[in-house]
Amino acid sequence: TTAMPTTNQNVVGLFQFNRRNTTDRYTIACTATRIMLVPTSGAWTVLSSGGTGGTTDYWDAHVFNNELILCNGVDTPFISDGTAGGTSAIVSQAATQSRTAMTTAQSLMAGLHAVDDGVLIGATGATTAGSFDGATNRYDTIGDAWRTMTRSNLNRDEGSGFVAFGKLHVISGTSAASTFTPTGEGYNHHTDVWRAITNITTSLRQMPPGLGVNNSGYIQTGNDSASAAGWVTTNYQYDPAIDGWTTRLAITSTARRQAAGFAIGQMTHISSGRTTVGPDNQVTTHDEYNPFSNAWTSLATQTAYRRNSGGSAGSNSLGYVFGGEDTTPTEVGTIYSYTRATDAWATPAATLGTARQVCGAAKDAEWLYIAGGAVGANASAVMERFNTSPAAPVARYIESFKSYLLMARTSSYPSRVFYSLPGESRIWPDFNYFDVIPDDGDWITGMFVYDGRFYVSKTDMIYQIAFSVLDPVDGDQTPIPLENVKGTVSNRSIVVTDHGVYYLAEDGFRFFDGARSAGISDKIQPKMDGYV
Repeated sequence: TTAMPTTNQNVVGLFQFNRRNTTDRYTIACTATRIMLVPTSGAWTVLSSGGTGGTTDYWDAHVFNNELILCNGVDTPFISDGTAGGTSAIVSQAATQSRTAMTTAQSLMAGLHAVDDGVLIGATGATTAGSFDGATNRYDTIGDAWRTMTRSNLNRDEGSGFVAFGKLHVISGTSAASTFTPTGEGYNHHTDVWRAITNITTSLRQMPPGLGVNNSGYIQTGNDSASAAGWVTTNYQYDPAIDGWTTRLAITSTARRQAAGFAIGQMTHISSGRTTVGPDNQVTTHDEYNPFSNAWTSLATQTAYRRNSGGSAGSNSLGYVFGGEDTTPTEVGTIYSYTRATDAWATPAATLGTARQVCGAAKDAEWLYIAGGAVGANASAVMERFNTSPAAPVARYIESFKSYLLMARTSSYPSRVFYSLPGESRIWPDFNYFDVIPDDGDWITGMFVYDGRFYVSKTDMIYQIAFSVLDPVDGDQTPIPLENVKGTVSNRSIVVTDHGVYYLAEDGFRFFDGARSAGISDKIQPKMDGYV
């Protein structure tokens, strides 16, 4: 086949795997700086040129969910489906990932909402220009599938939505052109039933953020007429336990509508939007409401003005604002994140694949999902997700066991094993790790699975890691030292077969059968000064 480019001949990793369709088998050659697809004919394809390793920084790789995950101890691990577009570093906030489109294209002013683990609901909103709809759609985050559910009792747009006690509530908005409605409804996703709830205290609200915290719902700012003079600073709390509304302290900054909203901890945040000060002026104002003290605090202004953005909390107590319209007005795909601890905004590298406004956003596990919206006069069915977990560890070795992906030996923690969420190669929570006897003066030199057991090797000993579940709080992982079982000096020498495991140790090649390790070569220098 076509010769490898002469500038990339120092191969430090060679791997094969089947793509997700399980029919295309790819061969990947890694140099110190590049990950390349070996062609069956024609030119080589550079999948990534982002490596920074040297000629002795060898890659380790593992196939997980029909993708190849690669690590070399100096670079953030990469994941590849065998295409350049499907190859990237496993870092947080780097890119959005396309998912199955909504069953019905729909703007989601009332939001996308997590009502249960793995279950998101998007309800009401315009499905065509100028429409008022009660379409309700359910998304399964695990199966990546949408399902059409029972419609709400009232067709509406420009309303607010929040979750309290695991149930979605949709409030107010417009039910026909220029016809505002105070109507409220609650939706139970277990029974797929909508029911009427007490209407909001004031009769009319349009385009306010709706936020659920501490099992109460909050409708903050918005407008109560079609004119700018009707835009308000009001703040209403709904208590589902008594099906009643309470007037709380109005926002102390300017009145506005079409703002983004998200919750951090038990505080609500209202950011950007359009204000009544002047003829449809825009603001980047950002305010926090404390429902316990009934007080507002002005915070750092949003990086740039946006209206009709989607908002959601993410991991690590960050808030996010997705898309919306700028001052042009033009739909944008920019994503902004906000950190409360430092009162600072940042702009992640990722952008929405489809720039749009009035999209819904919701968190499930470490993913933020962004659905629906509008582009011009057309509703959107686009669904994307955004990884908010920490970056994968910069580790040397990789293995999988019991649906977990495991990486081991970073420069800071040479005796530590990190693990992903079950079934998720891209999600690496901060505290998902365990240490293997860190004070023994040794370090991890490899990992392997044999005969249904998971093993971690150091230079002087092999440890079986027994567990039924990995978790930083409830996990039961236990390193079991295998006495008189010498470990490997080279992860790349480990060969797992049906009848045992071969590997290179300090005293030569050895064979491990799950209980004992026997030397099988006396022709290797007993003590090597250096080895890979």
